[in-house]
Amino acid sequence: MQYIILIIFTHFFINFLVQAEKVIVGADVWKDVSTQDGKGIYLNLLNRVYGKDNIIINIDSYNRNLVAFKQDKVDILVGVFREDVNKAILPHWFLDTDDPVHAFYHQEDISIVSPADFANKLTSWVRGYHFENFLFYNTNNYPVNSPKEGFSLLNNKRIDIFIDYKSNVPKQFKNKFSSYQVLPRRHLYLAFQLNKQGEALANKFDSEMEKLRASGELASIFGLHYKDSKHDDFSREKKKMIIYTDEVELLRNYHNKSNKGVSTLNNTLSLLFDQLDEYYFEFKILNDYSKTLQNTKQDNLCYSDMLKTQARLKNFDFSSPSSLFLGLRAYSKKSLPYSGKISIESLLTDNEDYTLALVNGRSYGESIDQQLRNISSTRLIKVSAELDRALTIFEHGRFDLMIEYPQDIFIHWARISNNKLYSYELAQAKPYYLGHMMCSKSENNRIFLEKFNNALKALVTSGTLLAIQSKNVPPSDKVNFEKYFQQVFN
Repeated sequence: MQYIILIIFTHFFINFLVQAEKVIVGADVWKDVSTQDGKGIYLNLLNRVYGKDNIIINIDSYNRNLVAFKQDKVDILVGVFREDVNKAILPHWFLDTDDPVHAFYHQEDISIVSPADFANKLTSWVRGYHFENFLFYNTNNYPVNSPKEGFSLLNNKRIDIFIDYKSNVPKQFKNKFSSYQVLPRRHLYLAFQLNKQGEALANKFDSEMEKLRASGELASIFGLHYKDSKHDDFSREKKKMIIYTDEVELLRNYHNKSNKGVSTLNNTLSLLFDQLDEYYFEFKILNDYSKTLQNTKQDNLCYSDMLKTQARLKNFDFSSPSSLFLGLRAYSKKSLPYSGKISIESLLTDNEDYTLALVNGRSYGESIDQQLRNISSTRLIKVSAELDRALTIFEHGRFDLMIEYPQDIFIHWARISNNKLYSYELAQAKPYYLGHMMCSKSENNRIFLEKFNNALKALVTSGTLLAIQSKNVPPSDKVNFEKYFQQVFN
């Protein structure tokens, strides 16, 4: 009897070890690419890359697999966008190119011709897809567990709008609904855990995808879907563009390791660059804006989110506006006896011991820049362009006043401190400021900016840019933000 028990125990123990060594893949059920029985294009591809005996495929809802991935219970998550995972490794090769996302509705009941038409509608999408990140106007959200459920609810008029893909519309409902594009085509990725095993698995995927395409096997696996996947267009030898940014999250994201993912710039550029397949982007941190003039002749170099100034226009070309920031304000950790707008000079004159932080070489707009030139250098403290670093030393009392955009303070200060910041409107500040992609003057950069503008136009038309840009606006400023955004972009 003891011998039998020992055999049974040994059997289960060996099975446990075998299971523990296997790679767990989390995937939802998607038509043709990931089926309930563990087949479909994506799963066949993973079996080919890693070996069928080396992986365990966990078929469950995307939302539950996403939670499991964040809890380190899934090694590979199938079908993610960059912003879906806040701590992961993404390979160089994308998994697929997703179809555009559409909002479906009954034309006899409602009409959608602009993003504003989503307001106050009962809107639904599959749980975990987070399409709310791309909608500005308030909707009553009713999440569902599958596209089939959502389209059924829409057909029975229990919801006003269902957001999903045209390929998921059931046959019996074809041509029954009208649609409005919410998001353009984007690349889908596999997400790997941020550890040594995840890095090895991601590198394995990249190397095998190269071999499979070269042999023609990748085309065979994808079949009729291969052309739409855009794998033929993928190249590690893309035109390189160097993008300088002061957003650390953006740098982490495009080095395949994203962290907090709170940046609107991060999400905006992810959407834009997914449409610019012929380019490879290398991001570098910009700590000192005064150094921009050292790179006026470099052919493939740009700066994200830059204000136009007369000095910069002499040396750089600019994209259309890609971001909008509400007017600059002065911030203090202490309450000051001011109401209404106040000048920077008055702030420093009234508070003789106060110092003001400035990012070296940064433009705060030409009217404020002019005022700052009249202030004694002994009252000015130079800080890094990385806002988290600047706010950390602000919290530690290295200076008394800071000039910044309310959106950036709103999203960053809460990560730095539990203390309150007091803000004061500046007499010299504009109601809003516009950020642009700024590139050194060259023919190649001019072509890049033209393509960038075309991608940007699609985000403006769909309302996606407004939705993304507004996510970090303080609630009290939402009305003004929308007003200025509509003035600029429509």
